Amino acid sequence: MDKIYDDLDPNKWKPGRGNKYVFFNEAEIRREIATKDPGIYELRILMSDFYSTKLSAYFYSDNPDPVIKQMLEWRYPENCTINFFLTINPVKEYCEAREQFYSLRKCRIMTQDEDIDRLTWFAIDVDPEHPAGTSATLEEKETALCQAREVFDYMTGLRFTDPVIVDSGNGYHLKYKIDLPKTEETQEMLCSLNASLCEQFSMVDKAVKNSSRILKLPGTIAMKGRHTESRPYRPARILSSLEQIEEENNAE
Repeated sequence: MDKIYDDLDPNKWKPGRGNKYVFFNEAEIRREIATKDPGIYELRILMSDFYSTKLSAYFYSDNPDPVIKQMLEWRYPENCTINFFLTINPVKEYCEAREQFYSLRKCRIMTQDEDIDRLTWFAIDVDPEHPAGTSATLEEKETALCQAREVFDYMTGLRFTDPVIVDSGNGYHLKYKIDLPKTEETQEMLCSLNASLCEQFSMVDKAVKNSSRILKLPGTIAMKGRHTESRPYRPARILSSLEQIEEENNAE
């Protein structure tokens, strides 16, 4: 295990190829995919290399093995940030005919709103204010945790069931299960809810509102800017609760 990630369990996190900062927790990746409704989803990998490379692959949620294998074995560029994302909603069946179906490759055509089949998650991204192109400091991330709790309580007051909570590396995602057809009316309703949250909570990302939204893939590393002691790269992972962070801190 590289010393920059000495807090990661080497039995769970394995290094990728080519880039010393890339590590994977395959069990966590599979755990995230298991939360998805049956259907086709897109894995997207964004790199900050000279070409701003984007890799994409579509796969069925009940058989992610070929795509996971390609992701783990891909040789990544050495001197750039690399971030892994997954669509939150399933895409339409015709995406099976796209060139990157079960084939991780560089592509120009990727998932757009018109490609989404139905709405299965409402996602809230609580991201602290920090300088562009950098990871958050511990203090900045702690402010995001405080606001994530406030958002959680607010959504509970609206009678939403408990969300899937993800530590995104720099902030927190609260993902609420829904089951809605994709229509102009339902999309407008969710956009209005996002806008209302943004008015009340300063750290809620207003951009996370479209149906083709991609979110950080748990089991991968969140990389922004350079890895430094005060602004490090961190793992994205699913949490059992927001209190899990405090319990882990108290145990150290």
